[in-house]
Amino acid sequence: EEEIAQEDYSQEQVVEEEITQEEDSSEQIVVEETTQEEDSLNAEVSQESEESSGTDEGSEVSDGNSQNDQTVITEEDDQQEIVSSNPVYADLGEGTPEDFEANSVPISIGEQYIGVSVNEGTLYRFVSNENDTYTFCSECEYDTIGTLFGEIDGDMYALALDDNSGADNNFSTSYELEEGKTYYLGIIFADYESGSGTRAIMLNVTRENCSEHYPVEDSGVCTEPTCLEGGYCTYICRECGKKYKDDFTYPNGHSPLEDSGVVTEPTCSEKGYTTYTCNVCGEEYIDDYTDPIDHYPEEDSGVVTEPTCFEGGYTTYICSQCGEEYKDDYTDPIPHECDEDCKCIFCGMEYPYCIKNAESYTDEETGENYVTVDYRLD
Repeated sequence: EEEIAQEDYSQEQVVEEEITQEEDSSEQIVVEETTQEEDSLNAEVSQESEESSGTDEGSEVSDGNSQNDQTVITEEDDQQEIVSSNPVYADLGEGTPEDFEANSVPISIGEQYIGVSVNEGTLYRFVSNENDTYTFCSECEYDTIGTLFGEIDGDMYALALDDNSGADNNFSTSYELEEGKTYYLGIIFADYESGSGTRAIMLNVTRENCSEHYPVEDSGVCTEPTCLEGGYCTYICRECGKKYKDDFTYPNGHSPLEDSGVVTEPTCSEKGYTTYTCNVCGEEYIDDYTDPIDHYPEEDSGVVTEPTCFEGGYTTYICSQCGEEYKDDYTDPIPHECDEDCKCIFCGMEYPYCIKNAESYTDEETGENYVTVDYRLD
């Protein structure tokens, strides 16, 4: 019995040791597999973080919905060079002026339809014709991002970048350009990874100031002249985008409705006229003016005001037609006439000298007329 008990005990001990070894081995395998999966995940996360960081440093165009305001990149920002860690701008050019020139499509000022590659973006070339602030604005249903490039000391730099400053999700990039210099506009879509092919968008290039307006084709909206106001056409300038008026015409003037004239006779003090109704606008207007008629004095109504040495004389009458007083029959002022004391016999004014005994005669030899006078100085 003791031998049987010892054998049973020994067998149970062996079984327990085998079970323990199997459990330890299983746990070790599970732990090793879990550790390997965690290391793999951590490596993937680290790689994605490095790619995201590199994209942000290489270009500010990483997310079409994250850039809401225009960013201007200047020399003070160390003139950030676009050497294209961004996957889209890497295909637009390799950073040299020659590459930008070769890979770009020309655009001009004003509105124009252009085709933009969905997953690669497209580069456009623009030459400034004057020193001015230019604005590049997209007009479409897509979320567009626009970056303006320029050459500085032989290298290409991003000068201005914008995402959503335009209407809806359109970009509107502004920058002061130099006359005769070439600039490049890179356009991409925020969803550049969503497909392939080309999308058509409207691009509008405008200037801030215009010395002379040039109309956008078929932009004229004309206002016809009326009876009293002239006509004109309103255009949109293709260079600055502002509305302006031109092609002015004269007013048409009223045209009288037949038999609509009502005559108002002239009076002694006011003109006469005829009131018509316009057959175009329906308004009443006055035309065909006549001069006022003359006053006619009432009999024996004249009151004479004699002239003086300083003022002329006149006669005051009462008009038989309108009853108003009026002046007529004007006379000139009378000249001064001095007495022996050099005082005027009319007004009493004293003079420093006095002219008397004026006599005229004609020289028989020359035929000239002369006047001789006696005068006295005080």
